[in-house]
Amino acid sequence: MGYDITIVKQLMPLWYDDFLTHFAIVSLVIYIIMLIAVMAGIYFPARRISRISPIEALREE
Repeated sequence: MGYDITIVKQLMPLWYDDFLTHFAIVSLVIYIIMLIAVMAGIYFPARRISRISPIEALREE
């Protein structure tokens, strides 16, 4: 009852068998994670700073 895996790979290639497809998918996932991290790093401090009124900010200087 031998089962040859190469026949299955030829019929159903997986996304990580092809280097370019694997590289594109992994790069896209990493890019999205980095984009979310950068956007969060910009949004939360800017939101906190925007809650301070300009008059209070000028008075403290």
